[in-house]
Amino acid sequence: LDDDSIFAAGGKYYKDGKPDTLDSIEICPRVLDEGEWKILSSKLGSYVYSASAIRLNNGKILVIGGRDNLGGKQDCYIYDPVSGEVSATGSLKFGASSCSVAMMNDGKVICAGGTDDHNAMATTQIYDPATGQWSEAENMKQARIGANIATLNDGKIIVVGGMNSEGAPLSSAEIFDPSTGKWSDASNMN
Repeated sequence: LDDDSIFAAGGKYYKDGKPDTLDSIEICPRVLDEGEWKILSSKLGSYVYSASAIRLNNGKILVIGGRDNLGGKQDCYIYDPVSGEVSATGSLKFGASSCSVAMMNDGKVICAGGTDDHNAMATTQIYDPATGQWSEAENMKQARIGANIATLNDGKIIVVGGMNSEGAPLSSAEIFDPSTGKWSDASNMN
C-alpha cells in the first residue's frame, strides 16, 4: 500500500486437523519497522485462499479468484484502503487460484493461467477497472500455475515458468501483445 503496509486477504488454516478457509483482510503497517498484523473489520464476501491481489492505479486493491474447500472461485473484490471497505466487483469468466496477475500500461489487469483446482489453466482474462468487468482473451499456448509475470517497457506482457498440472516446473515463456490480444512464444529458460 502507499504507506509501506502489507495487505493479505483470505487464507487457509487447520482446525482440529481439518482444513478451513478465511474471509478476513489483514494489514501489517510498516513491515520493515516490524509492525504487527491487524485484522480489519471488513471481510471478503467469501472464504478463500490462494487468491491473487494487485494494486490498481487508483490505490485500491483488486482481490482475484482463489479457491475454497470446494474448488476454484470466480469471485473478485475491491478493497479501498482509504475507507477500509470491501465491495464485490465483476467475477472472473473462469474460476482460478494461483493465477499470475500484472498491471497493463492502460490500467487494466491481466490474469493468466492458474488452476481450477484440478488442472493447470491456459486462460487469459482481463479486468477493466472502469467497468468493473472481466473479458476473455486468447489462451496462452501452455497451461501454467503460479508463473512469473511482468509488464515490459513496450507494454507487452511476459509470462515465464510456473508448473503444469502434475506439478512439474516449466521452462517455457510467452509474450502477450495487448494491441493484438495474441500470445507468442518467447525463448525458453535454460
